[in-house]
Amino acid sequence: MPEKKVELLSHRSLSAALAAFQADLPTIAKDKSADAGKYKYSFADLSDVSEVVLPLLGKHGLAWSTRPTLQDGAFALHYQLLHEGGESIDGVYPLPGANTPAQQLGGAITYARRYALCAVTGVAPGGDDTDAAPVGAATGADVAKTAPADWLKRVEGISTKDAANLLW
Repeated sequence: MPEKKVELLSHRSLSAALAAFQADLPTIAKDKSADAGKYKYSFADLSDVSEVVLPLLGKHGLAWSTRPTLQDGAFALHYQLLHEGGESIDGVYPLPGANTPAQQLGGAITYARRYALCAVTGVAPGGDDTDAAPVGAATGADVAKTAPADWLKRVEGISTKDAANLLW
């Protein structure tokens, strides 16, 4: 199979590169489906999104990096969109707690990687986002089961953007 030649483009800033990337972006189909009991949804999985997005980012002098890590004693996914000139956009996506079984944690990491990549680059696969519970579907009891017992104390202690992102 002949090697595919990609024309690499240089842009003066991260925002110029991201704008050019977005202008070049083809449609990414939501061709996977799932049934979560109360609702059904369609989605593009991480490999579908990555197959289209990563080479196109590279073409425009951009790179994407994610790494699971511990931050303030909690699991988190650090993500970063880097520009060839040194600029970057980065953030933290919180992950489930330490008692989460490895397979579920792996799934949460994959989910976080896909959502962060789409959010930071402006990618919106195939229409409305139906890869989640319907808005308002979570009950107060659901939130109480997943929220840390000391969440009020944690909110009061927020003094930096990074701390707010981690709590979010």
